[in-house]
Amino acid sequence: MSITKIYLIFLSIFVVLRFVLEAFGVSGGVTSEISVTRLYIFLPIFLGIRFAKENLGGLKDMLLANLTYFLWGTLLVALAAGAEAALDAGTHYVYVGLGGILGTLVVGTIVLTIICWITAAINRKLS
Repeated sequence: MSITKIYLIFLSIFVVLRFVLEAFGVSGGVTSEISVTRLYIFLPIFLGIRFAKENLGGLKDMLLANLTYFLWGTLLVALAAGAEAALDAGTHYVYVGLGGILGTLVVGTIVLTIICWITAAINRKLS
């Protein structure tokens, strides 16, 4: 899905950057600012604006786009947790199990789609 490509790249950079910085011992005060959780809040806002301005589709397309980037972020964090377990690099990444990942994926996708939809609706009214 081409509308999520930039978001997937951005998520990848965030996870890799934070993992590397934490592995090299950079302060948690610095690395905590590089947060995938924060991206999960802000990216649906940007995506909602794009849906409103570029007429990218409806709610189904919005749901699929949010699922794609949330799944990608979740998989990247799981890979970072696996790397942490194998390397004992001293990062904050911890494996939460498949049940935790699936529950997070469903709830997260729904919440992000709601944020995206509200942003798109407000942006359409303001335009």
